[in-house]
Amino acid sequence: MHRRLVVLATYVGSALLGVTGAAPSARQDPSRQQTPTFHAGVDVVQLDVTVLGKDHLPVRGLALGDFTVKVDGHVQTLAALHEVDLDDPPPPPAAWMRDVTPDVTTNTQQTDRLVVIVVDDALIPLDPFIVRNTKATLDHIIDKLGPSDLTSIVFTADNRRAQDFTHDRAALHAAVTDLAPGFATWTFGTDGGGTVNSDNHYYWSSMKTVRAVAESLEAQSNQRKILIWVGPGIPMNVEDLVPFRGTPPVTRRQMVPGQQPDMNPHVPGPDTVIWQVLNDLYLDAQRANVAIYPVDVGGVDGLETYIRDETFTTLGSNAAIVAHKEARLSIDFLEQTAANTGGHAIVRTNDPAAGVDEIFRENGSYYLLGFTPSNPKQDGASRRLEVTVDRPGVEVHARSHYYAGKPEPAGAAHGARTAETPEAQALATAVGGLLPASELPLGVTLAPFAAPGRLAATVTIAMSVQQPIIASDAQHLTGRTELQISAFTPEGDPRGTQRSTATVRLAPGASGDASYDVLGRIDLVPGRYSLRLAAHDAEAGKTGAVSANLVVPDFAAEALSLSGVVVSRLPATPSAPADLFSDLLPIVPTADRRFERTDRVEAFLRVYQGGGKPPGNVSIAVRIVDGHDGIDVSDTRPLAASAFATPPAAPTGRGSAKADDRPELVLRAADLRYPVPLDRLAPGDYLLVFEATQGGATIQRNIRFSVQ
Repeated sequence: MHRRLVVLATYVGSALLGVTGAAPSARQDPSRQQTPTFHAGVDVVQLDVTVLGKDHLPVRGLALGDFTVKVDGHVQTLAALHEVDLDDPPPPPAAWMRDVTPDVTTNTQQTDRLVVIVVDDALIPLDPFIVRNTKATLDHIIDKLGPSDLTSIVFTADNRRAQDFTHDRAALHAAVTDLAPGFATWTFGTDGGGTVNSDNHYYWSSMKTVRAVAESLEAQSNQRKILIWVGPGIPMNVEDLVPFRGTPPVTRRQMVPGQQPDMNPHVPGPDTVIWQVLNDLYLDAQRANVAIYPVDVGGVDGLETYIRDETFTTLGSNAAIVAHKEARLSIDFLEQTAANTGGHAIVRTNDPAAGVDEIFRENGSYYLLGFTPSNPKQDGASRRLEVTVDRPGVEVHARSHYYAGKPEPAGAAHGARTAETPEAQALATAVGGLLPASELPLGVTLAPFAAPGRLAATVTIAMSVQQPIIASDAQHLTGRTELQISAFTPEGDPRGTQRSTATVRLAPGASGDASYDVLGRIDLVPGRYSLRLAAHDAEAGKTGAVSANLVVPDFAAEALSLSGVVVSRLPATPSAPADLFSDLLPIVPTADRRFERTDRVEAFLRVYQGGGKPPGNVSIAVRIVDGHDGIDVSDTRPLAASAFATPPAAPTGRGSAKADDRPELVLRAADLRYPVPLDRLAPGDYLLVFEATQGGATIQRNIRFSVQ
C-alpha cells in the first residue's frame, strides 16, 4: 500500500457552512462552480446523493423538499442541499494541451473529484483475455478523467508502479502499462498443496488495501470521492459469515466434496478474518463518505472458464460445478460491497467501458445533502441510512450507513514533536498530508542531471513562491523561506529528505505580491519517485506543499539519454540560494513559464551517451508548437561525436544520498543552450519540444509556456 495514501487523519466538525435550501446548478453560472463547505460531523451529516432517471441519466433540478432521509427508520431534518454539476470540458484547440503535462506542478489547481483506482493484481488471473481487458479498462478509466480530477493508482500485491495523487494522465497510463497480475492460483487448495486455500492471503491483501484507501480518504471532506476497484472480486459468501465474537464458528466452506476444514474451531478461520476486514471496510467507507465502484474485468464467463481450466486436472467433472459457484460468489461479493458503500458494480459484461462511462456520468452530477441527526450521540455506532426522492421511477445512489463519530480521548493529539521548531513541524505536516497544501501558492519543476563517476543523479529543483507583501510602503523586503524536499519510491519508502533555508530580496509586483524562486537539490539513484516539497514563508506565516513525479534515468548505462530541461529568464526572477547550481548548470533556473515578448529566455539541457560504445553523432530537433497545433518554429541542432566529453566530477555531499563513487561508469555529455525566440511569437500558449535522435532511438523533452 502506498505510504502517502495511508496517512490517516480525523476530523469532527460541528457546523455546516454554505447554502441552505436548494442551490442553483452550475449550469446557471458561467463561472467555475465552487462546492460549498460542508463540515460533516455531530451536528450535520453530509451525504453525496446521485439520482438517476429511467434513462439512467442524472436527474437535475431537485429541491430540498424532494428528499427524505431516514436514520434507523426515523425521518431526519434536512439542513442544506447543493447541486453539483460537472460538465465534460470542451476539447482543447490543440492535442498537446490535453496530452502533454506541464513540467511545472502547482498546488493551486482546482480539484473537483478525488479518484483512487485500486488494481487488484493479487487476484486478477493470469489469463490473456482478462489481462488485456484489464489494461484496456484501466486506460479507459484514465481517459475519462477530467482535468480537475486528482487521481491515484494503488495495487493490492505489487506496488512498485503505484502512482501518487496527480493530474498527470501520462503518469497514470505509465503506472498500468506493465501490469503483471497472476498471484492467486484460483485452485482452492486442489493444486497439490493440501486442503489449505493458498489464495486466502491474497483475499486478505485485497480487502486490506481497499480498506486502507477508504480509511485514508476520511479526512478529505467537501469533495466527491470515488474508489474504483478493478478486479474479479473475492469468492466469499458474505451472507453466510458471522462476525467473530468470542469463539468463532467454523465458517470455512468445503469447496471439494470430502475436503475437510483446515482450521481449529477455537481460532478465527480465513472467512472470519475476511468478514472482519470487510466489516471494517464498510465502516471506513461510511466514515469517509466514499463510494466504491467495483469493475469486474473477467467478462461474462471469463473467470468461470479460468477456474474450470485450472481445477480440471484435479477435480475432473466437478471442476465446472466449483468454477460456476466460485465465479458467482466473486460477483456477488463485488455487488454487495458496492451496495454497502453507495456505488454500484460493473459486472457480467464484456464491455466494462460502458459501465465506466456510467460511473463518471453519475459522479459528474450529484447532490450534496446535509441533515441534522435526531440522535446526536457520539457513540461510535454505525447507523443505517435510507434516502428517497419524491419522483416516480428514479434510482437513488447513496451510502447505506454513516458513522456517528466518537470523541478523541484527551491527550491523543497526533504527531506532537516539541523538540522541533514550529517551522519544521509545519513542513513535516505539509509533506505528510494526503493532498497538496495550498495555503502558500507554489509551483515546482524538477530536472535530473548525471553526477559523473556516481550512480546517483542530482535533481535540480526550482520552486516558485508567491508571497503577499505585508509592509506595503517598503521598497525592498527580505523574504525567508524554509524548504523541505522528501523523496519516496512508488511503494512509499522514503529515499531521503533535505531541508534548507533561502533568503531573497523582494520587491512588490503589480498585484502587490512578490514572486520568487527557491532552489533546492537532492541526489537520487535511477528509478521512479514521488517528491513531496513543502515551503514555509516566515514573513507570512504560511505553508504550502506540492507533490511531483520524477523518473531518474540510468545515465551511465543508457546509450542515449537526456537530462531534464531548465529555463532561465532575464530580467531574472529573484531566487536563492544564489550559487546552489554553480557546479552543475551554466544558468539559474526558474519555475516561471509566463513570459513577456521582451524577456530573454533560454532553455538548457544536457545530452548523455553512456555504455561502452564510443560516442556518436546526435541530432536535436527543436519545435515550438502553438495553441492550434501549428509549428511556429522548427530548428535542428546537430551535436557531433566530438562534442561529447567526460564531464568533471562534481563535489559530493550536497544531496541526501551517500557518495556512490563509480569511476568505472563511462559517461559523455554535451550541452545544448537554446534561446527561445519570444519576439517571433504572438501572445498565447506554446509547447517547446526537444527531440534527440541517434540511430533508431529518439528521446523527447517538453516545456509548456505562455507569452503575454
